[in-house]
Amino acid sequence: VTEEPALKSERGVDYKPLRDLLKAGKWKEADHETAKVMQKALGKEAKISEPLGVDELRNFPCTDLWTIDQLWVYFSGGKFGFSVQKQIFVEVGGKLDFGEDLDALSDANGRMFERNGWGGDDRNSMTFYDQITFDISAPKGHLPSWELLIMSGCIEVCYGRDNSAFLSRCHECGL
Repeated sequence: VTEEPALKSERGVDYKPLRDLLKAGKWKEADHETAKVMQKALGKEAKISEPLGVDELRNFPCTDLWTIDQLWVYFSGGKFGFSVQKQIFVEVGGKLDFGEDLDALSDANGRMFERNGWGGDDRNSMTFYDQITFDISAPKGHLPSWELLIMSGCIEVCYGRDNSAFLSRCHECGL
């Protein structure tokens, strides 16, 4: 991304606060704002404690997804964003739609978690929100953190299905 992305939304979401936080390098605040604008793009109240469901992730508005992703990519110099996470997932052998093959999905998530710094104590666990690194020194693909899923306590199988569904949507939207 060579120039600052336009703030487009299919749902009338105001992306100026997210842009301003990312521009200022306020990564944790930007992560919170990302969770809020994702809820708003789905026409929901901005309640971080409510996780997004698989169907919502599969139908996320492409224009809004593109805007959020490109803001993260632009202001991190290509280090963060959903498209970066999708690229890592595919590079480690992840498929964009695992269906019901949860073992293969868990294995791919484990490899992704190792790569982007989300790994917990073992390969098949995920770090907790208070262990996320909110700094440009974090590993590539570390942010945004998927706060809606982490904060909801939906860590392993739920996260895996959501991860595959959401990254598939990223691909469908051209990220």
